[in-house]
Amino acid sequence: TINAGATLTIPSGRTVKIDSGGEISVQGTLNATGVKFTWADGTNPWGGITFSGAGASGSRLENCEFEHVNGYRTGAVLYISGSSPAIIGCTFHDNTASSGIYINSASPQISNSSISGMSGYGIYVVNDSSPTVTGDTLSGNQYGIMITGDSNGTYTGNTFSGNHYGVYVAYAANNPAFSNNTYTSNSIADHYSAGAITGNITWDGIDQDGVYHISGLTINAGATLTIPSGRTVK
Repeated sequence: TINAGATLTIPSGRTVKIDSGGEISVQGTLNATGVKFTWADGTNPWGGITFSGAGASGSRLENCEFEHVNGYRTGAVLYISGSSPAIIGCTFHDNTASSGIYINSASPQISNSSISGMSGYGIYVVNDSSPTVTGDTLSGNQYGIMITGDSNGTYTGNTFSGNHYGVYVAYAANNPAFSNNTYTSNSIADHYSAGAITGNITWDGIDQDGVYHISGLTINAGATLTIPSGRTVK
């Protein structure tokens, strides 16, 4: 555990091996650049990293690698709650946790990272969260990004490839913003929308932003959905 007010800095090039089921709990500051986080014995997965509370918001993970995480307690490789760390240029692979990054009541910056092979979500956004997600590659996941009806965020210049769902948005009291994303070979939908639109929503008009797939979508009285020219809606 890194307590509130404390700082752990891991120098570049280090490998950190975590015992079976073990996790790193960050309430203060964790800074790591070019660090590999992996299992200790080559057999038993570890539990992941949790960022909790405003005291962890100064944390920064850059060009790090995360592998062999089962997320036994949180279900995620990185679980971010009430905090806004920066995750930059990191790679997530060969993990059995259901989520790569789970964002709960938080607004982290996630950029230029690669998240692949998650059985659930590359990035899961829930409970009034509003992350900034830029230039990331999400591939081979069940859901590239899942956004629940109480959460927002900005999602720009990301690549969604080979997922079941590239993006899944459950609309309610939210308006997540998407622009300049690229979608390829997502088997069910590039961008899947469901729920009830309650505000003013414009679906991104950039050509490479894929095909929109809807199920049970309602546009409430007083709300507006604008679909730009050239979109395909299934």
